[in-house]
Amino acid sequence: MKLGCKWASALFVVFMSIVYTSSAIAKASVAVASSLSQAGYALQPGPSNSADLAIRTPQQAMQRVRSQYQAKVLTIQASQVNGNPGYRVKLLTAQGEVFYVLVDAKTGAIYRN
Repeated sequence: MKLGCKWASALFVVFMSIVYTSSAIAKASVAVASSLSQAGYALQPGPSNSADLAIRTPQQAMQRVRSQYQAKVLTIQASQVNGNPGYRVKLLTAQGEVFYVLVDAKTGAIYRN
């Protein structure tokens, strides 16, 4: 029975190590994401000089897409569109179709994939 106790102890130590490591990684990830968000990286479509952009925020891109398509916006992320800063938007139609559009932040143009 001593062998069984040793295995149980070893498994417990391995399990606790995994839990602790996962917790530390999750906390670090949240801290990094929070720092980037506070610095404005998640909301900046590209260059820091956004004065020459037609679309300056993800919210503006979402409004532009909603006005053109009758679909629910699932996700929106910064992307390059024709070499310009922009957004990639994932949409869901009432019929259950999922599709993507690209929004060129410089021109305001919308391209459906």
